[in-house]
Amino acid sequence: MEQYAADRSASTGANACFASLTLNLGHAVSDGGELEANAQVTDDFSVRLASGYEDARLTKVAAGTSYYVGEPLSGVPKWTITASGDFEFPQEWGSYFIRGQYSFTGDSTSYSEVSTGLLRKAYQLVDLRLGAA
Repeated sequence: MEQYAADRSASTGANACFASLTLNLGHAVSDGGELEANAQVTDDFSVRLASGYEDARLTKVAAGTSYYVGEPLSGVPKWTITASGDFEFPQEWGSYFIRGQYSFTGDSTSYSEVSTGLLRKAYQLVDLRLGAA
């Protein structure tokens, strides 16, 4: 278990000019873990699966703030998942490859725009790469 000071930045804008304010809110803790598996399915094909869980929250807040003990830290999703595959086509001079990846990032709350928090919805990404090595 790791403890650190929790800082939050609040920004306000007017006519495309921005000011930043950093507040020391108290203390926070982040509990979680990761699980990762890699497999070489054939000589030319490998897969990777990874998942992470994080419960990052305030454990002590400074007097006079609107934040509360147990509030999640800004921008930290509870769940992340990644799956990828890599296929190589060996040639005399080197190889071609195809890599595909899927990633999921869970919901999080952002406090950088509004002190009451804005929900950042979960999102997914799919990547495909082709190349030669």
